[in-house]
This record gives sequence, C-alpha cells and structure tokens, in this order.
Amino acid sequence: MQKLIIPLLLSSSIAMAQECVMQEKIVNKSDVVIKELSEIRRDVVPWSKNEQKCIVNFKALIGDTWYAANGEYIWDGELPSAEACGAAVNKAKKDLTAKVKPATLLSEEVLICNDDRQRSNIKVAKVGSIVDISQLRAHPNYTNKFYHNGTECRWFLDSSWTGKDIRQYQGVACKLEPSKWVVVDKF
Repeated sequence: MQKLIIPLLLSSSIAMAQECVMQEKIVNKSDVVIKELSEIRRDVVPWSKNEQKCIVNFKALIGDTWYAANGEYIWDGELPSAEACGAAVNKAKKDLTAKVKPATLLSEEVLICNDDRQRSNIKVAKVGSIVDISQLRAHPNYTNKFYHNGTECRWFLDSSWTGKDIRQYQGVACKLEPSKWVVVDKF
C-alpha cells in the first residue's frame, strides 16, 4: 500500500508545479486577389459627438470581373481623414473578398506547460514589456528573424478582448539577452 501512495504523491506534486496555457491561432486564409481599384469615391461626414465618418465606394477587379464595393469607418476626428478613409477602403476590400469567395479558417491549438515558478506568462504583450520569446505567438506570415540596428528581432501576433470583440495585433520583439526579449512595437 505504501508503494502505491508515494508515486501518487509524486505525480500530483509534479502536476501542480506546472502552469499550462492553451494558445490558439486562427488564420483567415483567402486566395481572392484584387487586381485593380477604380472609380474611388470618398465622403467624410460629421457623425455623432466629435466623431466623423468616412464612406468609400469603388469598383474592384477580381479575376476578369468588376465588383462594386463600399465601406465605412468612424473615428474621433484626430486621425487625418486620408488614414481613416484608407481604413474604410481596407474594410471594404475584406468585405468584398469574403462575398466573392468565403475564406477558409485554419485553427491550431497548442498547450504550453511551464514548471518554472520564476517565469510568468503574460496575458497581453505591451510595448516595453520584457518577455521570454516562448510567451509570444509566432507570426504565421513573417517567420524569419531579422535585424534592426544590429539586434535580432522577430514578428509576433497578439490578441486581446476589447469588451465587445477580439482584436488581433501584430508586433515586433527584439532580443536583449539570450532569454530576454523586449516588445518594441505593436499595432
């Protein structure tokens, strides 16, 4: 009986020492290519309290067919209207490509376990945070390292809950020392 209790105690203490985090990566994959835009029209109109709205309409060439597209973007007025209207165009492009051919969602779940009590997993990577590179989710499109001012850097993805929706961010982290990286940009 004593021989059975000792392995059970050891296995339960090992299980309690590990912290595990499930990371999920969802990639929206679409092979629709917009070849050309034409007849772009934008209107900036006042919206609610101190807000403005940019409304864009244009035609987009996909394959051999022209499609009508439109998009809107509401902002606080501090952003230049050209940038806000650019966001409206990007939204219209996404909506149009989804209508022409729905995208394929690829999902990957990874369970990362850590028994090192010294290292804590960060919930959201903020600019200036010093992290272990394993705490950041690798960017699926920019997988190679690069150098900025002689320092090794890597792209990463991060997600956060805004209270209404999940927002996806891209970022760059650069190496400080072998196990320490600093988040230098996130957008």
